[in-house]
Amino acid sequence: MTEAEAKKRLADARAKAKRYRLLREAWRRIVAKRLAYLHELRQKQVRRRGNLIEGGTVEGRAAFLFRVAPAHFRSFYSEEGRYYKPPWAVTNVHADTFRSDCSAWARAACLSIRPHTALARKVADAGAGFYTGWVVEKCPQVDRHYAETHIGTAVVYGTGTGFHMGLSLAEGSRTIQHGTPPLDYGSFDEFGPGTEVRYFAFIS
Repeated sequence: MTEAEAKKRLADARAKAKRYRLLREAWRRIVAKRLAYLHELRQKQVRRRGNLIEGGTVEGRAAFLFRVAPAHFRSFYSEEGRYYKPPWAVTNVHADTFRSDCSAWARAACLSIRPHTALARKVADAGAGFYTGWVVEKCPQVDRHYAETHIGTAVVYGTGTGFHMGLSLAEGSRTIQHGTPPLDYGSFDEFGPGTEVRYFAFIS
């Protein structure tokens, strides 16, 4: 082999090694970008993990919870008794053991969705002191249009501290509430024209 041939082989080998290195770096960038995309996609997907609703936006988590909870939550409705603790809003509990009422389930829904707001932290800290009057006193009052377009708005029925509450679905006047053994759906006007109805920012 002549000196010229040896130099050519060496140059070819170096060029091949450089191409391989560049291809390997490009592949690593592609894989890293793909993994980042999948992670971002997973973060956007709403999913249930036990009693927690994770991923997506607060509104997306609320909409997901309000769809799945009626199929799972069967706590016995009562304004007195031993409440289900921790107060989650999804998992089945024994109807003859634990109790819940409208405000207890609304608080449980907030805990399951975990909106990262100062109000949500106050709801979590309220504990047994949470009831419809707490919402009236602590939450900002909003108008009907807001409640019709913002999911999870507290809908309080009655004067003073109120006698019942539900959460808006952001589908016009529809609500979800715990007023019977299963969760059920209602409306802003279900108690008739003589009942005062007020709306308070709660989850969103």
